Amino acid sequence: MSNHTRYTAMNNARSIVTGAGHVHGDAMQNLLDASIMWQVILRTDITPRQVADCLEAYKIVRTIDGGSNIDNYVDRIGYASLAAEAQGIKNEDIPPTF
Repeated sequence: MSNHTRYTAMNNARSIVTGAGHVHGDAMQNLLDASIMWQVILRTDITPRQVADCLEAYKIVRTIDGGSNIDNYVDRIGYASLAAEAQGIKNEDIPPTF
């Protein structure tokens, strides 16, 4: 079985997450800004990690409802990595393999 698809999806997500600052600004600042806005709208505390988790959940719904659009999978990888960073997980906390 080829691992090509998973590597391509992960590499695409990495490129988007690390290079998106040129288009969308700093990802962590965007999550913080969104959390502040959502707190006002929802009248409850929201963390940047929860914003990333909710955006990932939205992509899961789109995957379920919209079939196999690769963009949904790539975005989910990206949002999961941003959630881990927003949670404060450091590189040394991540096992090299599982």
